[in-house]
Amino acid sequence: MSLNPINEVKYRYRLASNHFKRAEQLFKLGDWSGAVSSAQLAVENFAKAVISVYEIPTWSHDPSDQLEGVIAKVPSELTSKAVRLASIARTLAP
Repeated sequence: MSLNPINEVKYRYRLASNHFKRAEQLFKLGDWSGAVSSAQLAVENFAKAVISVYEIPTWSHDPSDQLEGVIAKVPSELTSKAVRLASIARTLAP
């Protein structure tokens, strides 16, 4: 089996975007628990989308350590955003 990183990146990005939209909808409805759960899944999958560019993402719901491990490979103009994403992922992980 060969890994096609672009397919994994697209999958994770699409998944994260859908969770983010759902979080916004649930927030507007006042479903705080649902909004938080969807937001956590959005951040987890956005982080895994970045990780997927460089390696296979972990199954963990907290991908912050793995994301920090690939930050050196991220283009310099995106490094601060990747660091911030890792911090958010760590904070929101269940």
